[in-house]
Amino acid sequence: MKFADIVRRIIWLSIVPFRTIAIFILLTVFYSLPRTMNIRERYCRFWYHNFFVRLNYLRKRILPAYVTVRKRTHGNYQLEPLPKNTENEDIVVRFSGGPDSTLASAIMAERFRKVHLLTFGHAGSPLKSVAKSKIAVGYLSKKYGSDKFIHKIYSLEELRSKFYFKDYFVDFLKFGFYRSNACAACYFSQHMKVISYCKKYGIRYATDGITHVRGNYVALSQMFTVAQGMKKLYNEYGLHYIINPSYNLDRSDHELYARGIMPIKDIKFTEHHHETQSSCGIGRFLVECAKGYYFVIHGRSCLRKIAPRYFQYKYKIFKQLIDDKISSRGI
Repeated sequence: MKFADIVRRIIWLSIVPFRTIAIFILLTVFYSLPRTMNIRERYCRFWYHNFFVRLNYLRKRILPAYVTVRKRTHGNYQLEPLPKNTENEDIVVRFSGGPDSTLASAIMAERFRKVHLLTFGHAGSPLKSVAKSKIAVGYLSKKYGSDKFIHKIYSLEELRSKFYFKDYFVDFLKFGFYRSNACAACYFSQHMKVISYCKKYGIRYATDGITHVRGNYVALSQMFTVAQGMKKLYNEYGLHYIINPSYNLDRSDHELYARGIMPIKDIKFTEHHHETQSSCGIGRFLVECAKGYYFVIHGRSCLRKIAPRYFQYKYKIFKQLIDDKISSRGI
């Protein structure tokens, strides 16, 4: 390692304690805000753009380029084979419009009679913003035919808030600042909608576009162990949840280009990344908090330990809300 690179690393490491303290304060304020997601969304977007974006820019300026460049990864998780004889079956896809869920939808379009694409909006991703997913639906329809897909957009805000704020401070004693993870509440709420939708319309199969990349260290919604737990939950309702057949794949955008679905090859983490899917200010804020607080204090493996435990802890309330929705014939 060059002497200049060693100096750069030392300079960055000298900043880390101040960054960690700042994030601790930001999390404390976030946790103490009024129980309204709209207020929290505005708070998160402000600090994401005025603190984390600038901090990441500073990191790239200080550290050597080979440290900050995003490296391609490949997962090695053991996936079940796709079910056979599904030509006359429908399937529901938890669909954001991004490359991962779009590729999952394309794979299912080749195997199922009809694909139901469910997109969800909330305070962090308003319905007007998630409507960008229609662009990805257009690409899919051009390739496989418009009669292959049914696209619906639902508001998630009421259900997500109910799930998120229940036992708020009690949970903090068990999970600390991980309890502030609004992404977990969003994930659970989306699956509640999908399960109730499947039961209402008699659909037996469901999937989504989760991948191993972020699931290795940040996102509960992407973790393989959590996906396996979700699979068991679907089974309790007589449904088959298919873990994304492209879970081990990093560059779904390249695969979409190769299949002739997307006209652009490099979509992920470029200026095209959010042309077909919305972003969530709360989600971005909490991911940066994880990287700047949890990883520094507890190590990179901490979230892989706490996330499955949080999932199991919330399992009962999750199931109860699903049962309530199904009994009321709601979606």
